Amino acid sequence: MSYYPPTLKEKIASERMQRGLSQAQAGSPIGMSRHGWHHVERGKRSRPTLATVARIAYALNMRTSDLLAGTEYDVYRPAPVSEE
Repeated sequence: MSYYPPTLKEKIASERMQRGLSQAQAGSPIGMSRHGWHHVERGKRSRPTLATVARIAYALNMRTSDLLAGTEYDVYRPAPVSEE
């Protein structure tokens, strides 16, 4: 069994849903359309810029570092653990 941390797109979607926000509601304070937010969450924008990630973190009322923590962009993330 292996453990793989969430991807950034999965974490963005999870954090948004935990806050009870639609994609349109989440994007509104930062001027991002529902369509744009949808593309980030679905990975159609596979490598969002740090500026975009910072704007998304702001919209979710969290620090950018907290949004990145545990994802593939976390520089402090340990390697995946494989249990055999």
